[in-house]
Amino acid sequence: NRNLTKPTSRSPYGEKEIFIREKYSLVWTDNKTYPKLDAKPIKQSSFDKITKQGFLTKQGNSYKSWKRRFFILTENQLFYFKQPSDDSPLGVVQLLHSSVAKNEDKNNGFKLITPNRTFMFQADSAPEVDSWIQAIRNNCSILTNPSSSSSNNNN
Repeated sequence: NRNLTKPTSRSPYGEKEIFIREKYSLVWTDNKTYPKLDAKPIKQSSFDKITKQGFLTKQGNSYKSWKRRFFILTENQLFYFKQPSDDSPLGVVQLLHSSVAKNEDKNNGFKLITPNRTFMFQADSAPEVDSWIQAIRNNCSILTNPSSSSSNNNN
């Protein structure tokens, strides 16, 4: 286990790293040096239950360009990485109070609507779109109505 210096909001990776490091219970020291973000890999086994994983093409927030990313869907979050081998996610989408629907404007497209942003995705095929939508929908339903989780898993 490698010891790390606790980041602050002024650290090179800021609040995003604080969230990642706290989520995965990394060890801190009082050293004055700041580690690289990849000092402790986040392995897939570190995630809560993985519901689905695979590649999707995601539209950027600012420049609206489309980039292929690797996604890991857990019970309450959708993580995305540049590559499956990457140590740290590029981003995390919280699924609480979110909904998902097909995007009829994009071939094999769908959108994830969160309280803060609408994420646009494109899958490689129509069956993949349906699979991702169903998996995300099930997770969103479980988060908003935990008592119905057993009935959602049977549908």
